[in-house]
Order: sequence, then structure tokens, then C-alpha cells
Amino acid sequence: MIIFAIILGLVAFGVAWYRPSWGACVLLALLPAYQWRFSVAGVPSTVLEVVLLAAVIGAGVNWTTKRSAFPRLSPWSIGVALVWLVIGGLGVAFAQDAYPALGLYRAYIVEPLFALPLWIAVWQEERDRRWLLLVISAQLLLFGIVALLQRLHVVSGLEPWISESPQRVTSLFSYPNAAALYAAPLSALLAGILITVQAKNRLEKTLWIIGIIGGIITCALAYSRGALLALGIVAIVLGAWSKRRFIWWSVCAAFIVVLVLIPSTRSKFTNVITMQDTSTDVRSVMWQGTWHLLKAHPLTGAGLGGFPKLYAKYKLPQHVELLEYPHNILLNSWVEFGVMGAVFTLGVVFWLAFALFRRLRTTDFWAVGALAAWIVVLVHGLVDVPYFKNDLAVLTILLLVIAAPLVKPDNKIPPA
Repeated sequence: MIIFAIILGLVAFGVAWYRPSWGACVLLALLPAYQWRFSVAGVPSTVLEVVLLAAVIGAGVNWTTKRSAFPRLSPWSIGVALVWLVIGGLGVAFAQDAYPALGLYRAYIVEPLFALPLWIAVWQEERDRRWLLLVISAQLLLFGIVALLQRLHVVSGLEPWISESPQRVTSLFSYPNAAALYAAPLSALLAGILITVQAKNRLEKTLWIIGIIGGIITCALAYSRGALLALGIVAIVLGAWSKRRFIWWSVCAAFIVVLVLIPSTRSKFTNVITMQDTSTDVRSVMWQGTWHLLKAHPLTGAGLGGFPKLYAKYKLPQHVELLEYPHNILLNSWVEFGVMGAVFTLGVVFWLAFALFRRLRTTDFWAVGALAAWIVVLVHGLVDVPYFKNDLAVLTILLLVIAAPLVKPDNKIPPA
């Protein structure tokens, strides 16, 4: 695995040295490589970590030798990054065990911020942004194909999920929700851009559509109700940008009516709303236990990586499934980083809302795509963990760059 990581690292370095924006595309394509793990002298690492650092170093050599201009980060981006580093440091200080917490700090905060200049490098050129969309489309198509093959038992699915009822696939990930958390926001991003962009290149649009279908298949076969609900909300919201709004919303309404009329789906929907569904019940009970924990430790939370250990003291007796995070975007931040983490999360959400509102008043189609992606992140994040995973942490920084361009020059996007 180490040799494989070195080879991919050299490829990422060379591509990023030649053109930093292409290095960013390589990084995006290899985000799922966090699952390939190894250790050097007892220090754990992943293939993704090697690729990310190699791409950043390659891009740094490019910018240092002035082959291309260094991305000009805005004061906002620098300020937010510094605050995030400090809040992450508080999470380490509050941690139950400092050594694992430092590893999480590196993987979830420091390294994703390293990728910030690469994402901004992609943002500065329209053709690079379009290459990024093609990489996303190819990824989602691959995920969808593997998910479908697993569901048809052509490719072996992972236990115990493939034996559940209904069967759940994992695609190229280690558990179903990991696939949905990655695929859903990117599918929404493509959908938002597709419905608003005036692109003449039909091939590109076709590839985006194929990518969206692949992402939806992945979420559906992973049976991630949070992701599917979020995508459903996005479908309704995007109707506002459709030239045929009445038809669009009529189709959405008809689809909802059909789902309600089908006894099996109506029963599942009712069980979720009344908290009788097993997954929903587990989360409800876990949130109650988490609230007990936070009332006892409101300022510090549990510290980075400390939730499972500290939560055991506060969990309700009926909660038998111990998870690593509370599965709620606000509670996740609060228990990991203390109350400042919760404040920071809310601040970022309001900042995004303000930035997107300003851009949606223009003809910037990327703003619509970013809005769709962040709706998915926030809605799905109400019941899951949309950040605390190696690939999702890096991906979140990209979605921030797309939603609120963190560069100094004017960010008006020319039509594709």
C-alpha cells in the first residue's frame, strides 16, 4: 500500500506542478482513497493524505517558480481558516485522549485547509471549472454502476448491509451512508448547474445528466433516507429556476401523492415521522443522551474524538448502538469542539446564506448549484455526519469555495 501511495503521490505532484487546477481534479477524483490506510513508523496515514500533500506541494512549486499566478485568497477566507484552526485546537485541548485527537485535527482541519488554494485555482478558470464537473460526473457514474452491480449481486456487497431488508449497497465505500453523504451533494450541485446554465455543449450536459442519475442510484440503493429526502427538497427548490415551473412542481406534487398512496412507502414515512422507525428512534434516543452530555459539559463538549467514551456515561438505557458522533450537524460540532464549535457552525451557515443570496440575484449559475449542494448537506446533516470524515472534510472546503468564492478578484462567471 505504501508503494501504491507513493506512485499516486508522484502522479498528483507532477500533474499539480504542470497545472495546479488539474492537480485539484486529480485530488477530487481520489478523495475516496482515504479508505486505503497504512502506517509509517507507527504513524497512521492514508493514500488520500499522500495525494493531497503531493498535489499541494506540486502546486506550490508551480506558484513559486511563477509558472502560474498564486491564487489570491480573500481576507475572509484567511480569517475563517484561522478561526477554524483555533477552534480545532480547542477540540484537541478538550479531548479525552490527546494523541488520537491530534490525528483527527490533522485529517479533518489542517489537511482540508491545505487544499484550499487548489480549489481556488480551479475556480479562477472557467474551463477548469468545467473539467471539475466532468470529474464529478465520472465519479458519480462509477459509484452508480458499482452500486447497481452490488444490488444485482454481480459484485459482492458488504455485510451486514447487503443482507438487510431492504438491501443496502455501499458502492466504493465501506458503509451505505458514506456513499450517500458523498454522492448526494455532488448530484445536487450538478442538477442546480444543469437547470440554469445556458451551455451549448450538449455532450457536457449529457455527461452531467448521467452523473446525476448515477448519484441518485447510489443514494437510492444505499437506502439513505436522509439523502433522498434532501434530494427531494432540492428537486422542489430547483423548480424556481425552471422555465416550466408549473409542470415541474406538478410532477413533484404528483410523485409525492403517489408515494403517499402506496401503503408500504406511506407506512415507512409515518414511522419516520412518529419516531417508530428503528433508525429514527436510535437518533432520537442518541440526541437525548447527547443533550445530557452537553448540559454537563456545555463549554468543552467531549473534545475531538471523545464522544464515544464520554457519551457512555450519559446515554439512555435503551440506547444500545454506540456511534462515533451524535448524527446532527450542530451537535456534532458542539461535542467535538465545545460551544465555540457550535457557534462557528451556525456562523458559517448564516455566512453561506448571505453569500448565496447575493449571488442568486445575478445570473451566476454556479450559485444555484452551490445552493442545491448546501441544501443537501444541511438537510442530510440534521440526521447524519456530513463533515467528520476524511473525504467529506476536503469536499466541504470545495463546496465552500463554490458557494462563497474566497478570492480577491471579481467572481462574475461567464456563461458556459
